[in-house]
Amino acid sequence: PGFPADPFLVALTGDAGVWRSPDDGASWVATTLPGEGRATALSYSPEFDLDDRLWLGMSTGAVFRSSDRGETWSAALPEVEGEPLDQAIHDLVALDGDRMLAISADFAVLCSDDAGDNWSLCDQGIPWPAAQHSRFWGHYRRLSRPAGGSSPVVLAAWEGLVLGKEAGEQWSEACFLTPDYVRSVAFSPGYPDDPTLWLGTYGGGVHRSQDGGETWTVLAADKEHQFTEAIVPSPEYPADPTLFLVTARRVLLTADGGDSFRQLDATGIALAHDVVLSPGFADDRIAFTVGTTEDEGQWVIARSDDGGDSWAEIWRGEPPPAPQIVSLLAPPEFADGGPLFGIQQEPAAVVRSGDGGGSWEEVLVLEEAGARLLAADGGLLAVT
Repeated sequence: PGFPADPFLVALTGDAGVWRSPDDGASWVATTLPGEGRATALSYSPEFDLDDRLWLGMSTGAVFRSSDRGETWSAALPEVEGEPLDQAIHDLVALDGDRMLAISADFAVLCSDDAGDNWSLCDQGIPWPAAQHSRFWGHYRRLSRPAGGSSPVVLAAWEGLVLGKEAGEQWSEACFLTPDYVRSVAFSPGYPDDPTLWLGTYGGGVHRSQDGGETWTVLAADKEHQFTEAIVPSPEYPADPTLFLVTARRVLLTADGGDSFRQLDATGIALAHDVVLSPGFADDRIAFTVGTTEDEGQWVIARSDDGGDSWAEIWRGEPPPAPQIVSLLAPPEFADGGPLFGIQQEPAAVVRSGDGGGSWEEVLVLEEAGARLLAADGGLLAVT
C-alpha cells in the first residue's frame, strides 16, 4: 500500500541478491545480502522518502534491513520463546516509528519495537490458535495495512480476519469465514478518510466493510461463489468508485464500489490472472488484463482505454516454452507517457515496454523466475 520514491530495487529467489537501477530500469547494479536463503517478503518504512529503510523477510527466518535504499544490509534472527526462528518469514509490515510486525510459516505472529533488531511473540487476542484449531498449511496468510503505516493492521488467516489495534499490541476478530477462507485483501486508497476494505475468499465471494472492519456485507458477486484472485480499486477511490475483481479467472467490474457487477470480455484471454490500472486511471481510464489462452496456455495482455468497457489484445506470447510475460506493473511515470514493466518467464527477466505493452525488451535477465514488481514514485520495487 502506498509507494515510496526512487530507487529501483529487485529482490530475487534463489541467489539472495538485490538489484538497484538508478536510471528507470535501463541498467542494474547488484548488491549482496548478509546471509543465505531467498527473499520471501518485503516491506518499506512509511517514511521511506525520509529514512530510506527497507526490510526483507527470508526463507531462513532471518530479517534483513537496509537504511540506504538497498545498497547495504544488516541481518537479525528473530527468537521465539528464546529459540532462534527456523521458519520462513511469511509476511512483514513496517508501521510508524520503529514498529514492525511479521508472521512466520509456523504460525508465529511477531513484533519488534526497534526496527527489526529484536522480535517477540505478539498474538494477544487472536481467536484462532493455530496449533489447536487449524490443520491447514499457511494458517496466517498475510499482513496488510493501509498506505502510510496507519492503523488498522489486518491479519488474514484461513478462518477470517483479525484487526490489530495499537500497532498490533491487541488483536480482535473482524470476520469469521470458515470454510470459505481468505484469499485476498484490499484497502481503499482513501483510507482512513474512507475506511472501506474488501476481502476475497476461496469460494465465498467478496466481502466489504465500510467502517474499518467492524461490520461486513457480502457483495452481489457472492451468489456465484467465486474464488477471488485479486481486488483492484481505482487509485482515486472513493471519488472514482470503480472496482475490478479477478474471480474464478474472470474479470468483473463495478462502478458503484461493489453493489453491482458485470463480467468483462478481455479479448484473447480465457483465464484472467490479474488486472493492472494506470496510476492516472481516474483521468486516462487505461487498464490491462494479464491472462492465458484456454487451449495452449499462452500468456496474453489485453488493454482497455475506456475504463474496462472495451478491450484489445496487444501482446501474445508464442506457445511455451517461448518467453511468456506473466505480470505487469505501471509505475507512476506511466500516466505521463512513461514505460510499462513486466516479469517474463523462460528466460526469467524484467522486461520493459515503451509503447504501452505492444513490444518488450529484456532489461534484467534473472537466474531464477519468481520476482514480483511493485511501483514506486520515480522507480520500482520488485520482490519474490
